[in-house]
Amino acid sequence: MVCISKYSHFSEAQRDLDRLGSRGIDATVQQGNFAGVVGGNAPSFELYVAKEDLAKIDAMRDELMEEIHSENPYCCPECGSRDYESFVSGNLLVRFFEVFKMNRLTDSGITLKCNSCENVFEQEV
Repeated sequence: MVCISKYSHFSEAQRDLDRLGSRGIDATVQQGNFAGVVGGNAPSFELYVAKEDLAKIDAMRDELMEEIHSENPYCCPECGSRDYESFVSGNLLVRFFEVFKMNRLTDSGITLKCNSCENVFEQEV
């Protein structure tokens, strides 16, 4: 089995697991760790497929990317990719208290991280 993607949220991994399954590709999700996060490691979810299925995934890449583009309304200002995930920077405990104090909830934007070029950007909602 080969890891083809990592996610910080299980729902994102499940979405792609279902996409692959609907196309006849067996995949599994396993829990892992993102190293280097401030304060230690953060949980992650890793999507694995058999090496033999990599060619099938490559063949349907355009179809899958079109599906991702239709679901993700924002695009990275650096590379134009619509493959991104939510992003929280800095100390998670400090960020929690910022949200708790309503500092972040009154903000009209969200922070996203591009999975293609790793650019972190703000997006109005």
